[in-house]
Amino acid sequence: MTRSHWSQRNDRLSQLTHLCLPQNESTRAEVEGLLAQEDYANLEEILLTRLTFGTAGLRGVMSAGYARMNDLVIIQTSQGLASYLSSACPDSAKRGVVIGFDGRHNSERFAHLATAAFVSLGIPEIGRASCRERV
Repeated sequence: MTRSHWSQRNDRLSQLTHLCLPQNESTRAEVEGLLAQEDYANLEEILLTRLTFGTAGLRGVMSAGYARMNDLVIIQTSQGLASYLSSACPDSAKRGVVIGFDGRHNSERFAHLATAAFVSLGIPEIGRASCRERV
């Protein structure tokens, strides 16, 4: 690639970064730090790809960007699943969802964010399950 091409790509990446700065202070600071350092390779890696949903669900490094586990990715994924449930199961607003979490880092926080995403799209939380609680 020519220098001009990289320059244009980096300018676009800078614009994209400013548009998608996360609300979470920790991940926001991480993105701002990479931008200040002009670390476009890392910005490209975390912002221009998406974390994929696999057979074990969402798994990845906890960090800023669409290719990592963070608040924004959890909210967007939950919104997508809620939207799918609404179209695939017309009575999902009556049936609701159960949100689970465990002892892993940020698991309970992510459960709260997922709940908010479902509720905002009209699907109530009818239960919350933690594997930390004794049954």
